[in-house]
Amino acid sequence: MPTLLDRKLLFITGKGGVGKTTVAAAVALEASAAGRRTVVVEVGDQSRLAELWGVPASEAGQTAHLQHDLDTLTLDPDRALLEWLQALGGRVPGRVLASSGTFQYFAAAAPGAKEIFTMVKLWQLTRPSGRRGRPPYDLVVVDAPATGHALALLASPRTFGAIAKIGPVADHTREVHELLEDERRSAFLAVALGNEMAVTETIELEQRLHEQQPPATALQRHRDAPDRLARRRWA
Repeated sequence: MPTLLDRKLLFITGKGGVGKTTVAAAVALEASAAGRRTVVVEVGDQSRLAELWGVPASEAGQTAHLQHDLDTLTLDPDRALLEWLQALGGRVPGRVLASSGTFQYFAAAAPGAKEIFTMVKLWQLTRPSGRRGRPPYDLVVVDAPATGHALALLASPRTFGAIAKIGPVADHTREVHELLEDERRSAFLAVALGNEMAVTETIELEQRLHEQQPPATALQRHRDAPDRLARRRWA
């Protein structure tokens, strides 16, 4: 069984304010120290990792270098969807497309659209690229939104897959689904405070994840995580 750091994609979530970003940073530091090229992806309009390292924040979708073998970037779900629609629209400027009724209608009417294209962006970071056929990163650590939004991201292959049946979008949706179901390549790590209510909510989160067939959860499958990670007080 691979350890936590041996995966390609690691989702970290929990309720707001429990220390998700701290955990994501700690895991990423451990991975980069072990020689794994790592990126921490923040979903939404935030660049907290860049601020923690005191480096200039990059635009959404652009990486910022933190230290050796460690980068960060911010993914905006609205921007991810816009970039896909812009690719379909050819030379239509992004600002024109974003303000159009068609874009607004599609974003509202297609369940899981923004989430699946965010997941496709994450999947692409794990894929081989360039002449050497090597992925840009060995490990993608996702500092995911709070529990509800994170579940929507993880459920998006199933949600949007009911709409996209053929074509490149359907192919990408299947690839994302396969990545999330492969416990050798993906995992989920829940962060909680040390009280009864928080732990109960985390157990309920695990149950919901199993219901929608997410990546293997850290609560069950990562008893073999490195002891030095387990000893750290993150939250």
